[in-house]
Amino acid sequence: MADNPDGVESFIERSLEEPVIRLEREDLKRFIEVARMEGVTLLDWHTRGTPRPDILNGAFHVSTEAAEGVFRHLVDTQRWYWHDWFPLGVPDITHFLVTFTNQRQLGR
Repeated sequence: MADNPDGVESFIERSLEEPVIRLEREDLKRFIEVARMEGVTLLDWHTRGTPRPDILNGAFHVSTEAAEGVFRHLVDTQRWYWHDWFPLGVPDITHFLVTFTNQRQLGR
């Protein structure tokens, strides 16, 4: 079998070396930075995990002007394993609905 870096074997190996999900104080600070950006409205967020939260899920309403900055922030942080962008506005896009999580799952 050829080595597939994005495959299940690689995911399992990485999971054994480090936690699959981490939510550090710095991650929360970065999350707050995005929520405070001009053109960004925090719609919803919640944490999961006991006794210490380790998963953060949420949604932003992002203007088209702020979209590039939010996208770069989420990618550069390298902790938001999944973020989904849905354009809003017909026929011209005026905003994006951005849902995100730090929870890594197989296939994502």
